[in-house]
Amino acid sequence: MILDRGLIVTLADLVAYAAKTALPSRPDPELAFYKLIQSTNHVAVRVGWPDFVVFAPDGNLKALVEVKRNSAQTLPAHQELVLRGFAAFSIPCFHWSPDGGLVKVNEDGTFESASMNCLGVDTP
Repeated sequence: MILDRGLIVTLADLVAYAAKTALPSRPDPELAFYKLIQSTNHVAVRVGWPDFVVFAPDGNLKALVEVKRNSAQTLPAHQELVLRGFAAFSIPCFHWSPDGGLVKVNEDGTFESASMNCLGVDTP
């Protein structure tokens, strides 16, 4: 994968970085989301904000995901604006909570329920 400024990043590089940043600092919904993604051999890189950048096993970008403690906790306006901006560039953007599941953030500011299958995670 070639990133901006000609930087070449391999899947091994991503896995190594993910291992360094693997577990969220708080034992909360971020840890649950991380374990869901890692269980499918995808790579979840914790970057701070958004909480996770998810890569498929082949190194392709799957999504940007902001994790919330519960479905009542909404995206602040600045987070929604940035995710909408990324969505405008066809980058899949979501927010996730243990009780609300995955919610897609669309470019026009609408939200829609999404299946974890779109991230490569099979759920019962």
